[in-house]
Amino acid sequence: MGASDLSMFREPLSGNQVYSFHMYTWFGDRRRKNLADYKRISDAQGVPLWCGEFGENKYEIIRSTVELFEDPQYGLGGWSFYTWKRSGKGGRRYPGLVIIETPESWQRVIESVGTVLRRRAPSRPQARQGMRDLIASLQRRAQSEDPRMVDAPVGASRNGAEAVAGARAPPGSGARVGSLSRSSSSAPARGRAPTPMRSGQARRARSASC
Repeated sequence: MGASDLSMFREPLSGNQVYSFHMYTWFGDRRRKNLADYKRISDAQGVPLWCGEFGENKYEIIRSTVELFEDPQYGLGGWSFYTWKRSGKGGRRYPGLVIIETPESWQRVIESVGTVLRRRAPSRPQARQGMRDLIASLQRRAQSEDPRMVDAPVGASRNGAEAVAGARAPPGSGARVGSLSRSSSSAPARGRAPTPMRSGQARRARSASC
């Protein structure tokens, strides 16, 4: 089932909830069909819809996905883009909002434990050096922003009610750092919809966190 199937929910679990889903096109483009299915469930049960995660794709897909989210026929209450910052070679497959440049010494460490085709594990001194090099890279903020990627989700929004949330969230607050979010004030209220994170604002958030 996963985060893209809401059919398991036969009725609301409470009077104060929202149905959240993830949307990606890696294994086929089913965006319109899935949104229509979510809308039917939302209407039948009186529960608002929220896309809690999408992204990791080409500029055109990101933009067209936001356009679908903004289409009134699907009735979404809002969306949240994933992710704001990425690190390492994983940030090269698709464009990203902010890419953190990671040293090769750290890549040897992470690729020895976190990939399908694992590299040979570094020695303990090499692993420690990799971690030191990563910290040094983060401290000097070796990162780059992609203006086209910033424009892809934000520029596609029709009414300009975008927000980048989570910059420098206080410790222990539980706030998610690195989320480009949009909450719609035009979505019909059904049940007790959650309070939007932010609405009618557009700003670029900068954070030292990753």
